[in-house]
Amino acid sequence: MKLCCYCGRENDVHAVVCSECGGDNLRRQDEPPPLEDTLAQRLANPVFLFRSLILISFAGYAMTYVEHFWGFRLLSAESRTLLECDGYGSPAVIPVQVFHLQSILYVTSLIGLYWFVDAARILYACLLLAFTFQCLLGGLTVQTPLGGFVGYVATLAAGAILAMAYSGPLKSRFH
Repeated sequence: MKLCCYCGRENDVHAVVCSECGGDNLRRQDEPPPLEDTLAQRLANPVFLFRSLILISFAGYAMTYVEHFWGFRLLSAESRTLLECDGYGSPAVIPVQVFHLQSILYVTSLIGLYWFVDAARILYACLLLAFTFQCLLGGLTVQTPLGGFVGYVATLAAGAILAMAYSGPLKSRFH
């Protein structure tokens, strides 16, 4: 079998171009990658990029979760008072149990996306939609600088993950 260096699809040993994406950069599976395999070449592989974005999203979510529950103690009294205003004026207060359930479902969907499970793709899209509505109804949002930065990175990764999961060469990999 030959592996496509672009989309990661397995092709027949006699193939000249990839049956999935039409790329002509094929190599045998038992053949080691070339020495000039750089990060730029790896990022050109959609499977590698997709899985990297999933890991970035997971790390960002884990950092936000840890900061929210344990990093709070490291802040000054003034900062803690300000952060307690998070959700002020919210028409819909979300119970902590719902937050924990969403966290479990989010991590589960990321694991499923990593292995191209179609149900995980649907769950991930639904969770992002639910999160969007929570942001609209959540009232005032107060974050630490680290939490804000990690949130922006995670949001960018989530958008890229969603776009890659529903379009391009990765769409057909979901089963």
